[in-house]
Amino acid sequence: MTKFKVGDLVRVRPDLNTQRWDYYASDDALQYRGKTARIVKIYADWGYLLCIDRGANLWVDSMVRKVIK
Repeated sequence: MTKFKVGDLVRVRPDLNTQRWDYYASDDALQYRGKTARIVKIYADWGYLLCIDRGANLWVDSMVRKVIK
């Protein structure tokens, strides 16, 4: 079950790295650290596609934080 929904504004964790045990971040994903993005699709009820990378990466709950307006 996902924590966020389509349309939510999230920020990629600024401390995102490739050495975490709770997610796998590709080297490509690291360029988005600290960037804000909108969730455009929920994939398989456990991951997200974000507008910032044209679906190149699959993001999970622990990789992003909700932006509070």
